[in-house]
Amino acid sequence: MDDTELRVGDQLGEVRESTAEERHRAALTVCRNAGGSEDAARLLEMLGLTGALARKLATLCRRCDRPMSNVALIGHARRGRDGMCESCYRKAGVQ
Repeated sequence: MDDTELRVGDQLGEVRESTAEERHRAALTVCRNAGGSEDAARLLEMLGLTGALARKLATLCRRCDRPMSNVALIGHARRGRDGMCESCYRKAGVQ
């Protein structure tokens, strides 16, 4: 049998499991290159990267302490500026 008849999985050989740091970097890359939050969420789910991503991407708003993210995650506020979520940034009157 020549190589042209092999399936892709057969050609990979032994594949080790990726580390948490590698999964985190992959998730960030997906988010940076996605066409929007829905696209990012769908891609992350397809790649199996949603579980660890939520806690690692979230930073807390310095005013209301809600987790912030640019990915559509339940309970997360959208990032604004100056370490605040959009809501707190608007309330602060900084424009």
